[in-house]
Formats: sequence, structure tokens, C-alpha cells
Amino acid sequence: MTMSKKEIEKHLRKTERDFEKVLMEKRVEWLNRICREARDTYSFASLGELIAFIVDHASDIQLKSGDS
Repeated sequence: MTMSKKEIEKHLRKTERDFEKVLMEKRVEWLNRICREARDTYSFASLGELIAFIVDHASDIQLKSGDS
């Protein structure tokens, strides 16, 4: 079975879109997990403090939770 260049490019674009969708879902899951752990483990006076903590310590929190 052979495909034309246009068909191959079409399939490639669809695969890339599917990959980006899955990647975005995984990123959102990861961010929700990090946010939940930070919120449950520490007490923050404001949402800004929570966000700053997540930005500064996300990799540390991720490593503590056993994910790499």
C-alpha cells in the first residue's frame, strides 16, 4: 500500500494534533495533582502564594510523590 505525499502529510498532522491533545491532558493532570498536594500539605494565605509555591517547587513536589 502506497500513500501520496498529501495523504502522508494529512495523517502526520492528525497524529500531531492527537499527540498535542494527549500531552495537554497529561500536563493538566500533573498540574492538578501538584496543586492539590501543595494545597493539602501547606497552608497558604492567598492563591498567589499557592501559585508562587507551585512555580518554585513543582519539581520537588513531583519527586516527593514518586513521579519522575
